Amino acid sequence: MLGTLWVFSVIIISMRSKTKNVRFNNLHPSKKLLILMGSVLVLLLCMVVLEATGVTNFFGPSKQLTTAQKETAKTDAATKKQLTQNQPSGSPDKSGASSTTYAPPRGSDNIKLSAEQASTRVTIKTQLYGYSDGTCTLRITNTGKTFTQTASVIFQSQFSTCAGFSVPISQLETGTWNITITVDSQGVTASNTTTLEVK
Repeated sequence: MLGTLWVFSVIIISMRSKTKNVRFNNLHPSKKLLILMGSVLVLLLCMVVLEATGVTNFFGPSKQLTTAQKETAKTDAATKKQLTQNQPSGSPDKSGASSTTYAPPRGSDNIKLSAEQASTRVTIKTQLYGYSDGTCTLRITNTGKTFTQTASVIFQSQFSTCAGFSVPISQLETGTWNITITVDSQGVTASNTTTLEVK
């Protein structure tokens, strides 16, 4: 883009030079410098205008979603709607299709839990199958000390997850951490537990 504008500027300057029967190479060095500076200023002005109008994005991340991002968002929204409006059985709705309300899963089989130590922190990761909303409660115990934290369930099309837990080791010291995640979705509660030897 910049190269195109520069070439365009040089062509215009050379055309002006030819119309005056003066070649660019024969110009006085100070005139060449003025022409070059003028071209650079025009180029910079064009860049500022293009950036301000949103045509280009040289500075900062793009604010517009790509086509793939838009499609993923549509798919995620459709999957969440299907999960929350689960329609295999129940009373018919206006279209004649049957519908039931979203029922969160029961039991620990739908909650996958892992924990890993990285330097001075322990990161707890979750995969929640069949959940579209709710609250995650993290409870960690170690030698009589307890740490508790809550986070929202974040919906994703393949599996949902807790918003994230990263716990400083200084909260509970080293030893065997008993880690429990409890997910509460629309009054239905399920838990899963794991242990981690923190060093």
